[in-house]
Amino acid sequence: MKKILLTVTPFVDYPGSIPNEFVSRHLARQLIEEGFDVHILANKSQSKNWPKEAKVINGSITKPDDTPLAFENIDAVFLAGAIPETVYEAVNMAKEAGVKKIVTLSSHGPEIEIQFPPDSWYWLAIDVVVERSEIKHTRIVPSNIMASTLVGDHYSAGKSWAEHIREDSLIQEPYVHTKVPLIHEEDLAFVISKELQQVNLSNKTLHVYGHSISPLERKKILSEVLNKEIKFKELTSDEAFEYFRQEGLDEYEISHRLGVLESISNNPVEFNSEITNIINRPLKTYSQWVKEHTSFLNG
Repeated sequence: MKKILLTVTPFVDYPGSIPNEFVSRHLARQLIEEGFDVHILANKSQSKNWPKEAKVINGSITKPDDTPLAFENIDAVFLAGAIPETVYEAVNMAKEAGVKKIVTLSSHGPEIEIQFPPDSWYWLAIDVVVERSEIKHTRIVPSNIMASTLVGDHYSAGKSWAEHIREDSLIQEPYVHTKVPLIHEEDLAFVISKELQQVNLSNKTLHVYGHSISPLERKKILSEVLNKEIKFKELTSDEAFEYFRQEGLDEYEISHRLGVLESISNNPVEFNSEITNIINRPLKTYSQWVKEHTSFLNG
């Protein structure tokens, strides 16, 4: 039986990050249903409620030296949540243990970071280490996932939409008409599952985008499915800058977030139909996701 290791870390509100735990929980279930031996490397706070068939290892991919046996007898790794400071140690351990395939949860970040000196790289540093390891690998560049509604994302600041909805407080967003790709974490996990199983293929980058949806459209769907009025305010760029500043972001972070939204507004992201072919069914919609998570949204 092929052994697959999934790495899980708490969500870090860093540009390009997505909450990987939501993806890994779907991925673990999918792989186990297909007969794979699944191991989970997660810290104590994320070690509960995995499928009973999974082997959970308490630790973190950010501190690989703490769990030197995590890669032992592992065939493939879903590398999510790695950090530049320790990714070399982690990947080198995987190589020495004989890991045959790495699927990296990457970001759009490398395309931006390549313009700057290497000492400022984050996502690109991780990707380069994996590429130079000579382990077969797939780089997954995802759109944001629908579960970001629960914990927040790198386009916004402050509380998540779910927190605002449960508290009946005001959601404040700029660029409310701008359509941003959003994918159901189960669909993203399905694509990752297929890549983990294809050990002998050549290295590649796979863009896994969902269909685009605007904040206004999301608000409308949430109101209809939850049968609840959602308090919502559109912010101008100036208002958004001040709001983000009050939420503790510095000027660079604010400019980056607003710049990304402006760029998407001026250059809409096209849907990648290849993903539908991989999944072999239509992607799940945001309305479906909300119906699946009404208990979390209502509190």
